Amino acid sequence: MASTINARVALRRNPTATYEEHPNFIPLQGEVCFEDTSTDGLKIKVGDGHTTFKNLDYELINVVFGYYYNGDFYYDDSHSAYISALLGKLYIDLS
Repeated sequence: MASTINARVALRRNPTATYEEHPNFIPLQGEVCFEDTSTDGLKIKVGDGHTTFKNLDYELINVVFGYYYNGDFYYDDSHSAYISALLGKLYIDLS
């Protein structure tokens, strides 16, 4: 059963060029960094507090964009197309 955490989480999201401009950037341990690539879409790395961004491996996480409403996620903002909660996915609220 999936758990809901009622908290606001700030995530880092930049295009590849921004990360390349800062080659010594070390994400904090557990810091989620989204990379908008021009060829592969949105990719994710998670910091360990020691390794530079460019040397971190990409995470194999499926991102699901939808609308959070009343404890559930939906594909549409009218909350009629329910998204089933699955492990191994990151759900991002578009509202």
